[in-house]
Amino acid sequence: MERPQTDGFQTWLAKRLTAYLSKETGTTITVERVSIRFFQSAVLKDVQVLDRQGETLFRFEEIGVSLRDISTKNKILDISKLTLRKGVFNLVHLQ
Repeated sequence: MERPQTDGFQTWLAKRLTAYLSKETGTTITVERVSIRFFQSAVLKDVQVLDRQGETLFRFEEIGVSLRDISTKNKILDISKLTLRKGVFNLVHLQ
């Protein structure tokens, strides 16, 4: 198994997490590739979330996040930049 700092390991872990979340929520959540620079930034490639009916809630070729500050003690996640590239976002109202 690869070391936790490598993109390959991070992607493997993300796929396990999204499979778990998909099962728990009854939806489909997929992420094809992950690159995390701890306490600095994260990039997710080919992200898709489908609702329980299989309709796309959102899909992005890339989601990037740059962090300014993280504090678990103060419960702070300060994002300095959020980038959404080539995607769709659908608002769905279920009755």
